[in-house]
Amino acid sequence: MELLIQKVCNSCQTELLGLFHDFLIQNNHELSATLIKTIQTNPYENIQFYSDKIYNNNSKESIKKLNQLAHHTLKLFSFISQNFPSFLWHNIQEIEWLIFKNNKKTLNDKIKYVKEVADKFENYQLLIQLTRIIKQQVGIEKSFANSILKNDYLKYLNEIEHLLYLQNKIIKENTSSKKGVTSSELKQFTSLFNSTSKSVEILAKQSYLNVLSTCNHSDFYNKNTLELINHTIKETEKYGYLIIAQYTEKLMSLDYMLVKHTRLTLDEKEMNKACSLIIKKWQNYFPTDSKLDIGLTMAISIKGSYYITNYYFNTIPKKLKLEISDVSDFTNQLIKNTDWKTEGHLKYINICNVHALYLILNKKANKASNLIEKILHEYQQKQFNKLYDGIFVVLIMAYFQDEKYEDTVDTFNRYKKVTKGEVSVKENDLIIRALYYIAQLKLKKSKQYSDKLSLIIKELSENKLMENNLKLIERVQAAIL
Repeated sequence: MELLIQKVCNSCQTELLGLFHDFLIQNNHELSATLIKTIQTNPYENIQFYSDKIYNNNSKESIKKLNQLAHHTLKLFSFISQNFPSFLWHNIQEIEWLIFKNNKKTLNDKIKYVKEVADKFENYQLLIQLTRIIKQQVGIEKSFANSILKNDYLKYLNEIEHLLYLQNKIIKENTSSKKGVTSSELKQFTSLFNSTSKSVEILAKQSYLNVLSTCNHSDFYNKNTLELINHTIKETEKYGYLIIAQYTEKLMSLDYMLVKHTRLTLDEKEMNKACSLIIKKWQNYFPTDSKLDIGLTMAISIKGSYYITNYYFNTIPKKLKLEISDVSDFTNQLIKNTDWKTEGHLKYINICNVHALYLILNKKANKASNLIEKILHEYQQKQFNKLYDGIFVVLIMAYFQDEKYEDTVDTFNRYKKVTKGEVSVKENDLIIRALYYIAQLKLKKSKQYSDKLSLIIKELSENKLMENNLKLIERVQAAIL
């Protein structure tokens, strides 16, 4: 077998290869899907054969393209590593069977390619088990046996487990008592940044960054930290097939850190672009995940806020309409698939509110208002004070878009009653009040509301950070009054 992807396929069970093939088709990786199917049907052919099957010739250029395709397909194997991290373990039983049958030729071939695949995926637990088997056998080629017996697999496995333990310990302590993180603890992460194991290196950097972020360490907002975040994200994507991909929550926390770090420095368009990449990643790789990632939630919220601010009562370009519709479908899937008993009611309320926002952008204001009203009714006995202005701004926007001006007025009165003047986000409060005054002016002309609206517009115009919010109110005012 000349191609590594061949050896991967031959190390993988038929059901998983079929699942991987379907995943590739669903995500528009047709050539990779064809390669997997061809190898599955003809597992032991040479590279020229596969080139003929994929590109209808085996020229030097086609073989080069095939090698590139094989490399690209291997990266996509992250889908299997994430969801089935033990996918190689059935090979141990097959190797033990070959030992029992004393089939030395097949045994040596099998151990060699399984070892090569396990090395590539840095599956240290399986490599340790392979080492134990080889130590006990006399039928293994001596040169190969000697090469595998000299390894650091146990060391790397222990380092990975310690990184995960230490990261969890520090974050848990900080959550309960705001203990912070010591320089000696940080050094345990940074000392492994140059590990010869790519898995250890990536997890060391992720652990270090996650601890800085969670503990609100002063070093988190350094320029060097942003460079490290970007570098580590690229590494996780480049080496996505590694078995550490099973630690989805840990690796995806890097996206949250990127958003957290850059939202204070990037302009809106760049921030929106960063959020789009995060959402796309989740749509492609974790569409049925039952856990709600904080970075994903923040990205969807920021992107939705950007869209509603710029396109409420404004023409939405056709391409953007499709994107908004896709994200709306995605947020709906998140609501259905997430384990809310684990995630809690606050996250549920927040993601429903974000979904309602996308419904408004999709001109489905009635569905949006019904969803928010349902939440307010179901959780009226629960406390979520910090979410009130965010919820009511979406509800009022929904009623307003639906031309339900009396409902807008009633909702404003409810908003005043539950918040009692305590506001989490100032711009939400200003938009709520502005829309309320416009609704009142639509129902009955009154200098009182006209003057109050003018004061809101003046306040918005005096703050450069609220320029787009000012434009939003001016668009609504021009369309309604």
